[in-house]
Amino acid sequence: MPHNDRKKHIKEHRNLIAVDVDTGDVLERMPIYCPPKKHSLFSKTGYTDVSQSAAITLAKSDLSGVTLRVLWMIIASMEMDNYISINQTQMAKEMGLDKSSFNRALKELITNSIVVENIQSGKSKTYSLNPNYGWKGSTKKHMEALEKYEDIRNRNTEISKTVEDDDLIVTVTVKRNKAPGNSNN
Repeated sequence: MPHNDRKKHIKEHRNLIAVDVDTGDVLERMPIYCPPKKHSLFSKTGYTDVSQSAAITLAKSDLSGVTLRVLWMIIASMEMDNYISINQTQMAKEMGLDKSSFNRALKELITNSIVVENIQSGKSKTYSLNPNYGWKGSTKKHMEALEKYEDIRNRNTEISKTVEDDDLIVTVTVKRNKAPGNSNN
């Protein structure tokens, strides 16, 4: 509605009143109808957005079936902002795997920067799904997480420096860890 029409509409309806139909009393405040919130089909079981390009990357990867199964189980247990706190023994048992197979699969996911180890707090480690692969939470926080991982990726690149002297030429190359979400590393 154009701005001028809106002003006219407000002026015309300024004197609305609310009346209690049972008593006839004029109410001091106007009730507002708020329809019930519609829930997603996934609201009872949770949801996670998964990147289609990440799905293609995973489908083309050489990750084993067990590793992919563990990844899906981890995604299924993920909390808001991609936070993952897992009991490896319990989850392995639930999946019908021995703990060592589960652990190897988890390490493979970490090595491939699909799952990221968080700073350890307390007795158990916590993890996060790399936000380039999927996200559970608000769009704003997802954008912040993507920026954080882009910064990490920029820091985790190969650095090469050549120092020349009259008698000696030395080249030092430092290759850092594989960058999260970058399958080209």
